[in-house]
Amino acid sequence: MSGKEMISIKQRIEEDFPADIIGTIPLSIIQTSQSVLDIFDINDFLRKSGFTLLNAFPYHNYREKYETLYRQKIEQDNLDGFSLVIITTDSLDQVDFDILEIGERDFRVFNYSFPQLFPSRISAIEKLTHNLPGNSKDWFSFAQKLGELLFQFHKSDESYEYVSILFQLVDKINLIFSNWCDSNYSLVLTAPYIHSPQTLNNILSHIAYKRRKQEIEKVALLVFDGMSFDQWELIKKEISFINTVQVEETGIFAMIPTLTSVSRQAIFSGKLPKEYSQSINTTQKEKEYWDIFWEAENNTEAKFIKPQEDFQKQFERLKEIIEDDRVNIIGTVFPIVDELMHKMSQGYSQMYNSIQLWLKHGYFNEIIKELIKQEYDIYITADHGNIEALPGRKLNEGIIVETKGQRVRVYDRETAREKAMVNYEDLMKIESAKYALPDSYFAVAQKKAEYFGTAGPVITHGGISVQEVIVPFIHIKKEQE
Repeated sequence: MSGKEMISIKQRIEEDFPADIIGTIPLSIIQTSQSVLDIFDINDFLRKSGFTLLNAFPYHNYREKYETLYRQKIEQDNLDGFSLVIITTDSLDQVDFDILEIGERDFRVFNYSFPQLFPSRISAIEKLTHNLPGNSKDWFSFAQKLGELLFQFHKSDESYEYVSILFQLVDKINLIFSNWCDSNYSLVLTAPYIHSPQTLNNILSHIAYKRRKQEIEKVALLVFDGMSFDQWELIKKEISFINTVQVEETGIFAMIPTLTSVSRQAIFSGKLPKEYSQSINTTQKEKEYWDIFWEAENNTEAKFIKPQEDFQKQFERLKEIIEDDRVNIIGTVFPIVDELMHKMSQGYSQMYNSIQLWLKHGYFNEIIKELIKQEYDIYITADHGNIEALPGRKLNEGIIVETKGQRVRVYDRETAREKAMVNYEDLMKIESAKYALPDSYFAVAQKKAEYFGTAGPVITHGGISVQEVIVPFIHIKKEQE
C-alpha cells in the first residue's frame, strides 16, 4: 500500500490520540467500519501507543466492561494512565451514551467511517460491499453499478493514490461472488431465456423466440471481445449521440472460465461448452456453429462476419451486408477491447483513451445508424469482461498444462489440477459438472485480483470476478414515434 493512503488514516489518529492524553480522558469511542480496519490496523496502532482497547464485543458489552474497569480503578484510587478506547462498527445512532453522561464520565466520540476518511469515488465503491446480492438479477444490477463507479474512479485524478485500497475492496466483493457462483451458477444455466437470457449461450435462443413471436424481425448481434461494464460506459456515450434510438441495459453471465474460446463459442453456437468440447480451445468454428443454429430455425440468410484486424475492411463488409435486403440476421465480433487489454501498460485510463480514439473514427457510430435505418434490432454483448490484476504466486504444476491463461489454468487430468492447487488457497476449482464444461476439462481460476505472473499490474481475464463474468447485454431499437 502506498505511503499516501496510510498517512491519511495514521495522521488522523495521531492527531486525535496524542500520547499526552493518556490518563486524562478515561474513554474514547471510535465508530468505524470493517473496510477501514482492513486497510489500517487501528487496534494495533493505539495499543502500541499505550492505550487500552476493547473490541470484538456488541456495544452494550463494551459499556459494561468499561464501567467494570472504571469502578476497579476508582476503588484502587488509581486512574493514572487509564485511557480506554472502544472501537465499534455499530452505528453511532445505536450507541446509548446515557449511562456515561449520568455517571459524569468524560468521554470522546470519533467518526472514522469510510466516507470520513476517503474521497467519494472510492467511498461509493466501499458502500457497495455493505449489501452484496443474493440472486442473479441483483448481481446484474450490482455489476452495472460497479462498472459505472470503476469507470469514474479510473478516470479521476485520485485513482493512482487509492488504487491499492480499490484492490482490497474488489477482492472482498469477488471472494463472495466467486463462492456464490460455485453454489449457484449451475442453476443460472437453467434459467428461462424468453424474457431475457441470463447466460451467453441462450442469446440466440432468445432472439429466435422473439422472431417466431414476430416481436422482432431483423437482428444484429454485435459482440465486443473482452468488454466490461466500465468500458461499456464509453460505448454507451457514443450511442447516446444518436437521438432516434432506445437503449435497454442489463447484464448476462459469461461462461466460466472467462476465456475467449470457451465463452465466445457459446454466443454463436447457442450451446454449452460441454457440447463443443472438440473446439473448446479455438474460435475457428464460430461461423459454422452460427450457420447450423439458424439453418435449424429455417433461416439461411443469417450472416456471420468474421472479425478483422483492419476494422475499416470489417466495417465496409458490414455495411454491404446491412444494405442487402435478403439478409435479416447479422452476427459479428469487434476485437478492439480485447486487443487493447493485452497491450495496455498504464492501466485503465490508457485503455479508455484508446477506446475513445477508436470510437472517434466514427465507424461504430455509422454502423449503429445504418442498422437503425434498415430497421434492425441491435443486441450488444461481450464474451467476457476484464480485471486489473497484480502479480501472484507461481503454481506447482510441472509441465502438464493444456491452457495457460493469466488467471486460469486448464489440465488434462485431475491429479495435475490437485498438484497445482497445493498450498494455493486463493484458487477455485472449476468443476466441470457445475459449469457445463467437458468432463475432461480440469480448470482452476483466480478468485482474487491476481494473475500467474511476475510483471507489474495487467488488465486481463480468465478468472471468476464480477468484472470478468457479468458483462453487458444491451438491446437497441428504433425509438417509437
